[in-house]
Amino acid sequence: MKKVIIYITAVITVLASLTACNTTATKQGYAQAQEGSNSTVISVFPGSSNEDVRRAILWALANREWKVESNTESTVIAKLDHRGIKAHLNINYNQKQITILSDSYDENGKKFVPVRWIANLEKDIGIQMATKK
Repeated sequence: MKKVIIYITAVITVLASLTACNTTATKQGYAQAQEGSNSTVISVFPGSSNEDVRRAILWALANREWKVESNTESTVIAKLDHRGIKAHLNINYNQKQITILSDSYDENGKKFVPVRWIANLEKDIGIQMATKK
């Protein structure tokens, strides 16, 4: 009986992990991509300089293991290839706001917005900006 319970538990665990990829955030990412809604705007703390914003963005990207492809005075281009998702972000910034544009695809080449990944970057940028004030 004990072996049957262990086997059933193992099967349930495997099935749960297979369906875990189909989350609300994943569905939202596909929906946003279909709508062409692939940008996120983040307000910057008042009194921040371009350099403060740039440093916070680069820190957040490094913290989440994104690779920076380009880093200019007002734009950072980053990519992340994880679990079949090929995410490319064009991040434009100034002292007032940060705009993140996503050009990302899933493992099948279908357009996708990595909603949670962008939310994590937004959170990390906010934390970094708050610690500098």
